[in-house]
Amino acid sequence: MSKNLRDLVGGRVRFHRTESSMSRRVLAEQTDISERYLAQLEAGKANISILLIERIAKSLGVSLTELLKPRGMPAISNALSRYLSTLDGKTQKKALSLLQNHFENEPPTGNKGIALVGTRGAGKSTLGKILADKTGLAFVRLSDRIAENCHMAISELVGLGGVKAYRRHELEALEKLINCDGRKVLEVSGGIAESTQAFELLLKHFHTIYIKASAKEHVDRVAAQNDMRPMEGHPEAVKEAESLLAARGPVFEQAHDVINTTGQSVENAEDALTALMPKFEQEENVVN
Repeated sequence: MSKNLRDLVGGRVRFHRTESSMSRRVLAEQTDISERYLAQLEAGKANISILLIERIAKSLGVSLTELLKPRGMPAISNALSRYLSTLDGKTQKKALSLLQNHFENEPPTGNKGIALVGTRGAGKSTLGKILADKTGLAFVRLSDRIAENCHMAISELVGLGGVKAYRRHELEALEKLINCDGRKVLEVSGGIAESTQAFELLLKHFHTIYIKASAKEHVDRVAAQNDMRPMEGHPEAVKEAESLLAARGPVFEQAHDVINTTGQSVENAEDALTALMPKFEQEENVVN
């Protein structure tokens, strides 16, 4: 089984366990699976057994499909998953029909352009500008639009209203961009992983790419930019970065595509973008 799949499943198990406020020990007791295996699974190092994953999914209150689905498919909330599981087959078909009829006129994914997500230091700015040149689309930073809309620097906004105010203005700026004409390449700050509503909008309207890197490379790149945000004041920066990536990674893994820049040159990362160009062109043709 590929390492990418092990990483994907492990990250989802960790995410749903944390979301349920369940310790690894409790999950081990409920599933009769060793803590050691669960730790290896969440780290992407365990061999995946469908029977064991099924037991874990049941304990976490999610479907087996939710843990094993291909990358790019949006997450199903625990509440929705649990509710659907209470319905019999005939009622589930009726529910599906109602949902399809309600949402059949929704615009296609990617109709507003391409969004790059990931934690600071992954290479979003560099690759975003390259992608804008390749596609002929405008390059936009969501943080710049937030500052423009608020008529103040981001640091001032956070200083005055805190992170909650920033999240609110972030959502408003994203909604404005979605309602504007024209496709674009959008760079999004890593904190959007903490806003379910904003991230779901991103997945719905943009072809979303997760730009990822190892914790060490994140730290090295941010330090080279003379900006230790969001790790300022922490002597063990790499460990702090690992914690940040562990928290945000399962959310970002829902993106339609992933480009890992760890140990890669800009040229190699650009090649990975080039390989995705047919997808972008197909989406643009659908819109036009």
